[in-house]
Amino acid sequence: MISALKNFFRRKNKNESPYSTSQVNQSPPPYIDSKCSVLVSQSVSKDITLDEIKSFSKCYNSDSKNELARTVLTHSKMEAVLLNNDALMRNEREFEIKLKLEGNITNQKQSGRCWIFASTNAMRLKIMKKFHLEEFELSQNYIFFYDKIEKANTFLQLVIDVALQEDDDSRLMQHLFKETMGDGGSWNLVINLIEKYGLVPKSAFPETIHSENSTEMNWLLTNKVREFGIALRRMVQKGTVSMDEVLAQKQIMMGDIYKIVVTCLGEPPKEFDWRFRCKKGHFHAFERMTPKSFYDLHLKDDVNQMVTLIHNPLQPYFRQLEIEYSGNIYGSHDISINVPMEILKEVAATQLKNGEPVTFSCDVSKFYGKNTMDMELFNYNAAFGLSPTVMNRSDRQMYGESSATHEMVFTGVHFDSNGKPLRWRVENSWGDSLETTGRHAFNNGSHGFEVMNDNWFGEYVFDIIADTKYLKGGDLDKILKAKKSATIVLPYWS
Repeated sequence: MISALKNFFRRKNKNESPYSTSQVNQSPPPYIDSKCSVLVSQSVSKDITLDEIKSFSKCYNSDSKNELARTVLTHSKMEAVLLNNDALMRNEREFEIKLKLEGNITNQKQSGRCWIFASTNAMRLKIMKKFHLEEFELSQNYIFFYDKIEKANTFLQLVIDVALQEDDDSRLMQHLFKETMGDGGSWNLVINLIEKYGLVPKSAFPETIHSENSTEMNWLLTNKVREFGIALRRMVQKGTVSMDEVLAQKQIMMGDIYKIVVTCLGEPPKEFDWRFRCKKGHFHAFERMTPKSFYDLHLKDDVNQMVTLIHNPLQPYFRQLEIEYSGNIYGSHDISINVPMEILKEVAATQLKNGEPVTFSCDVSKFYGKNTMDMELFNYNAAFGLSPTVMNRSDRQMYGESSATHEMVFTGVHFDSNGKPLRWRVENSWGDSLETTGRHAFNNGSHGFEVMNDNWFGEYVFDIIADTKYLKGGDLDKILKAKKSATIVLPYWS
């Protein structure tokens, strides 16, 4: 799951309008006059009166369709009952553009490591092409290990940094202690880690029961870093010890954090051998490699030319955005460039046409079922006489209805006769069957791949990871200029 701190959707100044007149229709949703409004008493009050309850009930029971809907939905899930089969059928599993090489479907299981899986699923394709591999995975657990270590250190150091400036009940302190050791992250956080620690094949550092189901480990880590954070905060506030002594105490605490993480995830290798036979039958052997030498040799050049493009209509376009304190490594950054939605789609399609995958984040919980994402997938109006799609994207982001919750990879796209995208092929990391995922999966032959209608892309895709060589013309100029401009830093709790 993408972390809550990846929600780039608050205005910088609380006194500013959250909307730009050039980007958002400022008219509020129209008041919907219920056909039963005449039954409500003419007198109104701040609380709900018994007369109003009687009127609501009379209105509800006057329509026989409500009785049918209630009979069905008190015994069945909405996903099953309200499914729009026309929407399901139009999202075919064939695509005009599809990567020749996609790799085996991976499974993050009961953890929030989608960002690690999506990032490594895209990165691995270069290695698979180079060595003619049918299946291959980079170690997700290796990145996960160092993310836990770095997040713990960053939290403790931030607590030290603000100990004399922030009260216990300040908004920043409350959020720091709430968002401590979660699994979430982003592409940029993966890059932070592998630039420092390198990377290894999955065979060199495989999964453990606690990487696949991180709940127990996360509880223990959260408990201890909160305990340590309180102790360090009080040491600074008391003022009787030097900062060097405070940092020495933090170092001791980090030793305990390291002990927990190693015990649950294993200890990453300092050196490893990588031997394999490719599908052409050739044997390959790389011996005594370090994680850094593996990364530098096989991935570094391609990774360094990637940039995160985000669509946030609440902030100015072609500007860099960042949440303060969002880096997993102390002092690191998680920066995105804000662009209009049409640029996200154009760049993603261009990258796929050139045979490259596209990592992206989205709000996967909305209008998703049976391996399909479509704004018309469920007919809520048939059962309730209302629609959950009245709010525009800006309102959903501003008021907490939508945020980036999951990261996946585009591996294909299909166009209409005018060259406009119709649907997108999506590689997920929830396994290849309903039995292994338990998350909205459907045995329709998709084997771990989803289909996303383009109408859903426009509403719920938040960012993509773009290769700068596929940016062109005026868009490239604007993005390069944005990289040199001052970054808009949004508050930690955004």
